[in-house]
Amino acid sequence: MKEFFVGALAMASVVAAFLFWRFWRLNRDRLFALFSASFAAMAIHWIGLAIIDPIREGRHLIYLVRLLAFVLIILAIFDKNRRDGSRRSTAADAPVLKGNRRGQAKTRRGRPMR
Repeated sequence: MKEFFVGALAMASVVAAFLFWRFWRLNRDRLFALFSASFAAMAIHWIGLAIIDPIREGRHLIYLVRLLAFVLIILAIFDKNRRDGSRRSTAADAPVLKGNRRGQAKTRRGRPMR
């Protein structure tokens, strides 16, 4: 039963990594790239835990991959706050969204939001 849950966690980490990678491809924000790398590292961690024998003495080294994942998340948040910290947004900076005849909200470029 333990292997099932480890597999589910690995699969969920891979799905999250691909979602953040897709978001990064859409708007090229480093936050999404670092989150994608972090979840990919977590997937490697879960797969490593499933493969390595529990009695093996070197098993604790696989937790360094997990540490790397959490450090990447902290770096991503720090980087995002550092980049946006100098420029504070106000209500006047927010884009105005207009609706069309079908009631769908549009972006500034006129394409429907998804």
